[in-house]
Amino acid sequence: MAAMWISFLVFVMAVVIWFIFKREIVTAIFYIKSGELWLVGLVWPKAEVLRQQMLNTPIKGVDIAELVGLVTEVGTFYMIPVMILLVILGALLFNRGVGTRFKTVYTMKTLLAKEYKNWPQITPVVKEDLVSIDIDQGPWAMAKTPMEFAKTQGLLKIQRRALEEGMLRKDAKLVATLVKPKANQLFVKQLGPLWRGTEALPMHVKALFAAFAARIAGDAEASHALLMQIAASANGGKLNFSGVKALLAKHENNPLVETTVSHHAYVLTVMASILNIARASGVLASADFLWLKVIDRRLWYMLNAVGRQTPTVEVAGPFGHWCIEATLERPFKTPMIENATHALDEAIQSQIYSE
Repeated sequence: MAAMWISFLVFVMAVVIWFIFKREIVTAIFYIKSGELWLVGLVWPKAEVLRQQMLNTPIKGVDIAELVGLVTEVGTFYMIPVMILLVILGALLFNRGVGTRFKTVYTMKTLLAKEYKNWPQITPVVKEDLVSIDIDQGPWAMAKTPMEFAKTQGLLKIQRRALEEGMLRKDAKLVATLVKPKANQLFVKQLGPLWRGTEALPMHVKALFAAFAARIAGDAEASHALLMQIAASANGGKLNFSGVKALLAKHENNPLVETTVSHHAYVLTVMASILNIARASGVLASADFLWLKVIDRRLWYMLNAVGRQTPTVEVAGPFGHWCIEATLERPFKTPMIENATHALDEAIQSQIYSE
């Protein structure tokens, strides 16, 4: 009902406006239509004839029906040109639209092959078919869970829970207990070699140290260039370490670099802190040295753990030692791996053992 009243009021207002402002309305419409007819009349003489007739028509004598007829007749001149224009615009939209411009369907393999030059970090996996490879096998295998790690390293003592009254033998579950002395020995081995200066480092470690030191010293461009150079060469051939010695010589004596190194006793803990300090000036993602995982899995997981609350169990020993050195800001040659053993024991106890 309200809609009907609104429609009625609108109609009444339109009639009132027409009678009060008829001359102004007709004059404005004639002016606009005269311009439209003049434009069409440049190529269509009949339009110019209609324009002259309209200009010679007395405004006072024009009623609503004549005005509507005039507007309709002018519209017929524009109908065909507008249709042609719409067809042209439609064709342009069709050819340049998102749906027609993006026609190529990529697989993960073809997308890698197309984009690795723009993103050198992914070069190490361009030739790999990681989807079809067992996720737990080979150099690209994912990190092991605490239980899997303890199983493969022989760190578990398996016992069957004692039978209680009313229990059948099949109901007695197996219980895994961590052999802590063996776990301690393994975590000590994880620490790796002591720090004996950059000259004693393998070339790949030396390259990363140089890149991190350059970032600490404010030479971010050289740091990024070296990391991208190495990544781009990681396509199955020999890694390109050219320029490492020069960059290392330039920045290894930086005061902040020397101070950071002095707080640690092992190669892994030094590298973790150098990376941590380097990140103070911006993002330095693990993906920038993805190639490292294949040639030095332990160092890769150590650096990958920097910034995390917990590491993977494969570097739990050095990570725990690093946390103590970093907190106290002094090197410890004596392995501090008790926290790693305690954490592994806690993880084992929280899981149900299955053969």
